[in-house]
Amino acid sequence: MLEFLLFIIVLVVGGVLLFLPTLAMSWWQSERQNDSRSTDGNEDTDEGNDKNGE
Repeated sequence: MLEFLLFIIVLVVGGVLLFLPTLAMSWWQSERQNDSRSTDGNEDTDEGNDKNGE
């Protein structure tokens, strides 16, 4: 019984360790996309203000 519980614990820990890097990579990529979108958005509003000002 103890061996079975240890096996289950090893499977759960292994699954978590395999899943966390995937989750971290997808989060990092979404953060990069959000950063580039916010930068692009600021440039667009600045250009829009310049065009309206002229």
